Amino acid sequence: MKQILKWTAVFLLAISAGGCRRDSDMNNDHMMGGGTVDHSDPDAPKQIASDDLTFFSASFYVYDDYSMRQGSWYSYSLSGEDGKLMLAEDRAYRIRTEADPSLKDDVQHIIEKHKLAKLNGIDKHTAGLPDEFQPCSLSAVYASGEKLYFSFNNEPEAQWAKDLRKLFNRVFTDAGYAETAEDENNYVIDHFSLEFMQEDSMTYRYGMISAENDLVYFYRNVYDRKAGKSLSFEFADMENGLLEQLSEKIEELDLQRLHEDSHSDPDHNQDFLEIHVDYVSSRQIYGEYEADEIPEAWNEGKDSLIAFLDAYLGENRIAESLDELEEMISEAEDEAIREELEHQILQEEYEGWKILDFEKKWEDDGTIAVSAVLGNGTEEKEFHCHLKTRAARGVWSVSDFHPDEE
Repeated sequence: MKQILKWTAVFLLAISAGGCRRDSDMNNDHMMGGGTVDHSDPDAPKQIASDDLTFFSASFYVYDDYSMRQGSWYSYSLSGEDGKLMLAEDRAYRIRTEADPSLKDDVQHIIEKHKLAKLNGIDKHTAGLPDEFQPCSLSAVYASGEKLYFSFNNEPEAQWAKDLRKLFNRVFTDAGYAETAEDENNYVIDHFSLEFMQEDSMTYRYGMISAENDLVYFYRNVYDRKAGKSLSFEFADMENGLLEQLSEKIEELDLQRLHEDSHSDPDHNQDFLEIHVDYVSSRQIYGEYEADEIPEAWNEGKDSLIAFLDAYLGENRIAESLDELEEMISEAEDEAIREELEHQILQEEYEGWKILDFEKKWEDDGTIAVSAVLGNGTEEKEFHCHLKTRAARGVWSVSDFHPDEE
């Protein structure tokens, strides 16, 4: 993303909240030596009263699958034909399908969400820019007779364009067009971490922590910067669908927007935000901001996201300190070792004996040396072995069990 922003800056394409260039942003009439063409209508209304679309079209270039400067041009249209609502894409896929009338409401929601009516009437672009920065456009006609139109230098990371592509491509996918299906791994989270401080001296951290034998837990830490100490450190397991639910919450809140204009190296002595989300695919959300750079997208979604994370931790909490977590892990491992010892040695010559106690010691080669004390009620005997332990989805097991030679 940093490379994308740097690339954009080279061509002086300052990005507005709408995603493409606004009229007020274009003060240089000779970018790249190509000059500026301006046919804007300054009297075009910036508000549309109607929400009943009768026609819609949009043409734009967006980066595909969250890749670095690799994308496509798309040209979508939505219109009525013989009493049916038809959706077409005439540039990347060249396909069309009948759509449910509710699709018009979904498109209008995106128009209102990104306040695209404020861009009405802008028709201005700079000549000579690379392909992905050529003019994008959007046109909408309403039952009231009102019209919305704009065209200006494209921005490949424009969120309104990404939202439209995602909406339309899902309609095509549901209609059976495999080429528009999105990689499901774009929504499978592999790693999540969040840290922020706002309006107080407390730093809040949420994330995933790896423990012994690759066990992974979800945690929340509240750190008092003034006092220089942690006020709480809590842990929860992740077996009740945390990452699946978190993925849905991120999409619901459009937190991908935090990836669009990320800044790096925030000053942790003042308000800041860091959020990192890695998906199984190449998709990533990577946002780092300080103080007044913290975007509105975070302020809009913060309360809902934190409420979700806190609720999950409250329902699935397993430890309230690092020591308690380590003790819990050790006890679970001990139980697996004891069960394996009972299975391996309390038979044949040791039938009727019991494991009275055992100690374990980790060796440099990754094995565990175990010394067990066996008893049959009248005498005791020591038993020594080496083994390995592993954990999967919170369940411990033992492998490579080898009794030591006496």
